[in-house]
Amino acid sequence: MKTKIICLSILLSLSFCVSAQKADIKKIKEVIKEWEEVKDVVLTDVNILYVAILDDGIKKDVYADYICTALKSKGIKVDMVKVVKYGSMKDPKKDNAYGILLGKCFCN
Repeated sequence: MKTKIICLSILLSLSFCVSAQKADIKKIKEVIKEWEEVKDVVLTDVNILYVAILDDGIKKDVYADYICTALKSKGIKVDMVKVVKYGSMKDPKKDNAYGILLGKCFCN
C-alpha cells in the first residue's frame, strides 16, 4: 500500500511540474517577444531554455547570461540558457536536437 501511495505522490508531483513549465514558457515568450534577434524558444523538461537567434559569428555566453538575468528579474526561473543558431536543427554540429550552440549560461 505504501508503494502505491508513494507512486501516486510522485505522479501528482510530476504533473504539477509539467503544468508549471507550460505556464513558464508563456511568461518567457511574453518577456522576450519584443527582442527582434530571438527567432524561437524551447523550454525542455529539465528546465533548460533554448533560444534560437541568427548567428553573427560572435560567441553568445554573455547574451545567455543577459537572458538569465532578464528572466530572473521577472520572477522566471530556468536552470540554464543555451543560445543556438537559428535554422541549424539538422546541422551535424548541432547541440542536442536544437541547433549549433553559440553560447550558454547556468542561471542561479
